Amino acid sequence: MRIKIITPFISLVVLLGVSFQKFQNKPVLYIIGDSTVQNGSGKGADSLWGWGSFMDLFINTDKIEIQNHARGGRSSRTFLTDGRWDSIMKTIKKGDYVLMQFGHNDGGELADTLRARGTIKGIGEESKDIYNPIRKVNETVYTYGYYKKCDLRKFIK
Repeated sequence: MRIKIITPFISLVVLLGVSFQKFQNKPVLYIIGDSTVQNGSGKGADSLWGWGSFMDLFINTDKIEIQNHARGGRSSRTFLTDGRWDSIMKTIKKGDYVLMQFGHNDGGELADTLRARGTIKGIGEESKDIYNPIRKVNETVYTYGYYKKCDLRKFIK
């Protein structure tokens, strides 16, 4: 009698374990960027949307998990300095993907008290040392091209 009860229970535990293992092996598509990718909560509150909110309509989420880490107001610079990339690095694994879109917010001021998210115009190695009044730290700001080149290398690596 006891075997009749234990056998289905063990089968259920094994089945759940195999299912959980399959879930763990599913690759992740990390989406990063600014408000054009995710605006507001990403759920359409106040009619705020970004294209990243609709990726599940085009990608089979049974085969890949989608995580939208984009945030409105971020630039290539502030996505890094806010620690958003560091949080992804804690969970990303071999076989995952990163889809990024930046540029919309990179043209602002370098050290204003409202956003301090801008980058220097150009694609070279130029930099400028500033005091960031929002983060209350000294910061070296680079060109948009520098961030793109370094971000791409960092994100790819």
